[in-house]
Amino acid sequence: MRDITFFPFDSRLGPDGTHDRVWHARDFAHDRQMFLGNGIYPNPSTNLQVVSLFNNMRITVRGGAAWIEGHSYIQGRIRNGRVEGIDITLEAEENTSGVMRIDMVVAELSFLRNRRNIEIRIITGSTTLTRNDDVYQLKLAEIAVNPGTMSIPQSSVTDTRLNSEECGIMYAIVDNMDTTTIFNQYMDYLERKQAEWDAFQANEQLIWQNQTARQESDWQDQTSIQEDDFRRLFEDMKLTFQALETQSFTLIDNNFDNVSRMRGCNRVTTFPGDDILTTITVVTLDFVLATRRTVFNADGSITITIRFNAWENAEGSTAILFTPFTLVATTIFNADGTIREEIR
Repeated sequence: MRDITFFPFDSRLGPDGTHDRVWHARDFAHDRQMFLGNGIYPNPSTNLQVVSLFNNMRITVRGGAAWIEGHSYIQGRIRNGRVEGIDITLEAEENTSGVMRIDMVVAELSFLRNRRNIEIRIITGSTTLTRNDDVYQLKLAEIAVNPGTMSIPQSSVTDTRLNSEECGIMYAIVDNMDTTTIFNQYMDYLERKQAEWDAFQANEQLIWQNQTARQESDWQDQTSIQEDDFRRLFEDMKLTFQALETQSFTLIDNNFDNVSRMRGCNRVTTFPGDDILTTITVVTLDFVLATRRTVFNADGSITITIRFNAWENAEGSTAILFTPFTLVATTIFNADGTIREEIR
């Protein structure tokens, strides 16, 4: 009955020279499995923790110890009943697939003839543990490897040591600790907080966009109102200046006629071509004081140019009877029957 085990008993040498009790490593491992469950040692908290410390594809596994199917793994030295861990580094493969790849870091017990050991390994492109008569794995972490990346940030490392279905904390048979629920609660809490943060950011972005849109709309409305006000003011000022210009021209034209009646002045009107030229001369000085030329333009408009001059005597001094200036007024007869005057 090969499924019945009684262990241990002393071996005795038989008549044929062989021992009747030959014990194998698995016999001891199976016996220890009755008292200690699989997992990493609970202390320290960094026991076999996977971290990214370098700006490249290398990851670090902290020192520590694990218990797998009755076999122990110690990464470091034991002093005073405690493990003084040493770190090891592993190299992840570059991702050339074009899509994100998930690797896992495992503590792997192997009974294969060319192995027969426990070692820490990276399993590329898989998160499914192998557990059979030849290989038994504990998952320490999962690593997300982005396509084309040349480094692995810590944010790409997911610690799975507390998931008792994949790794867990080693336990005594009386104090079996199932940490899967705690791990799932932790991941659920993390995902909910991430979702809340994403929603908060999206809401803040929406508020900012709405405020910006309102401010832009208000600014455009205010700008449009100011532009309309400016146009109305400009048109009003334009009409005012046009009226003032017309009044000024009328006053200057009347003044021209008044000057022609001053004592000592002579007024002569000629008709050069189709124009009308009126000249006011100070007779005693033989000085042309002012001229007014009326031109009948081909487009039907009439242009009147009034000019007052300053007189200089033989010594070069100037006798200013009027401030010298030239004023041009064009009267335009529009097709709609209105009349417009342009002063310049």
